[in-house]
Amino acid sequence: FQVLPYPEIGAAVHVGYRDYVDVRLLVAGSYVDYFNFKGSSYRVEASVTAYPIPWIGIRVGARFLEFDFSSQTDNSRNGSFDMDLEYLGANLSLIVRI
Repeated sequence: FQVLPYPEIGAAVHVGYRDYVDVRLLVAGSYVDYFNFKGSSYRVEASVTAYPIPWIGIRVGARFLEFDFSSQTDNSRNGSFDMDLEYLGANLSLIVRI
């Protein structure tokens, strides 16, 4: 088991009139090349939040994640590692502002 940090670069955009509606878009990604390990990740998130009551909000969104990392060695005794993961999912949140 090894912890591997990977910095991300991305952009986020928030648009709306915060008292009533908020639309968000986030795009981020990274590329790493450490010793015998390299790969990349991408993340896209989008959501819409509506506030029917000033302190209660309902958020509907979607998220896409992709991770593709691999070691450059095929020797399993020396820690060979490959990961190729894609995730696409929706989310629903209740927001309470204090």
